[in-house]
Amino acid sequence: MSEQDNPLAARRFTRPGAIATTLFLLLFSGPPKFRIRSPEASLNGHIDFALLVNIVIWLFGGLWVACRMWKAWRERRSRIHLFLTHKMAAIAVGLLGVSIFVSLDPELTAFKVFQIIVALLFTSFFLELYGVDRFLDLLLIGCAALCSMIVVCAAIVPDLVLFMTDTGYPRLRGEAIADAGVVAALGTILLFTSVRRFSLPTFLCLSVLFGLVLLFSLARIAWLAAALFFAVAVLKRPAIRTMKWVYTFWVVVGVGLLAGAVGQMNMVRDPQSVSDLSGRLGLWAYLGTVTLSQSPWFGLGYLAASREIGMEYDPQLGSGHSIFVDVFVGGGLVTELAFLVLVIAMVVYAIKLLRRRRDAHSFAAACLMLTVVLIGAVGASIDSTPFGFIFWSLVTMLPLLKSLPDESQTQFAYRAPAWPWPSGPPLPHAG
Repeated sequence: MSEQDNPLAARRFTRPGAIATTLFLLLFSGPPKFRIRSPEASLNGHIDFALLVNIVIWLFGGLWVACRMWKAWRERRSRIHLFLTHKMAAIAVGLLGVSIFVSLDPELTAFKVFQIIVALLFTSFFLELYGVDRFLDLLLIGCAALCSMIVVCAAIVPDLVLFMTDTGYPRLRGEAIADAGVVAALGTILLFTSVRRFSLPTFLCLSVLFGLVLLFSLARIAWLAAALFFAVAVLKRPAIRTMKWVYTFWVVVGVGLLAGAVGQMNMVRDPQSVSDLSGRLGLWAYLGTVTLSQSPWFGLGYLAASREIGMEYDPQLGSGHSIFVDVFVGGGLVTELAFLVLVIAMVVYAIKLLRRRRDAHSFAAACLMLTVVLIGAVGASIDSTPFGFIFWSLVTMLPLLKSLPDESQTQFAYRAPAWPWPSGPPLPHAG
């Protein structure tokens, strides 16, 4: 594909301003609530200060998107290149919007659908205005900031982020800030695929930060997602600077297995909970039965239904603990089908990137997609969470990277300044 055939390849990306950057980090992070909120509070419509701040920030995000759309209309040209995944996402989100009219809590469903629309449009505009390079860089900054906040809260106010497992061991869930395991796994992928030339102390500090949060989160699906990334990196050998550290990871894992790490993990997490996915199988069966009996085609309202019905099954589990279950319960069979088609199309894009490209950006996007599917199958949420923000950004990022010629990855992508930490020798390059 030539530059004439693809105008995106010929554009030199600009640097986002302070407002766009701040809004990016706030929307990506949720933002953090810094308090534990019971599911009943949301269902009863209780509004506290943290929720009010959350609403204001997402309204500002919607205003930013509206301004960009107004500017595009005035210039009589589109600022978003519409890919097939955009059209699929529009259908899926539109069908989720239909569930507002049959929702058990229309206000909650309407706000969650609004957040999804803002996340989809904001990430689409941001990627095409400022480039994949800057986008991934800010994602890494966001993950590092959230993990740092989780560690600080664990030391100062542990009740916000630490919880006890069934075996009596503390677990770093990070609930008041963000899902610790998910953020640490995503941050690890972003760090190891970054095009930044980190100094060795900076790289090691970030690796230790993500590694410790991931380890003490006791999130087995997040561990599996991180292991999947390192396995794909060994098999694919992409053009990233951290390949020697990837091999180091497997050496450490091998030593840990020989030292009996698995037995130690079984002491802090009940191994029998793997068979029923910590009670999720029963929850999914109950949610599916209720949905099929009451409103099989258009569901009972996105998130509102899975929270309310989930509370009836087990107050400790709450929501559906799966993006696919949440969409099915909230939007019914019609919306679930549209959402599955979207996810399959995105996975196909990711596989094609893995097969045809070795650059760091393409490898990062493909691995993020595989991680999103793996984690999303048994947890996470696609609305106002770091996971959801990355999910909707991949709707644009995957086809955008696939459409660009190989040389455009470095020739036309925006190059952000070096990180504001002491410089040092670059990390070794693969090969």
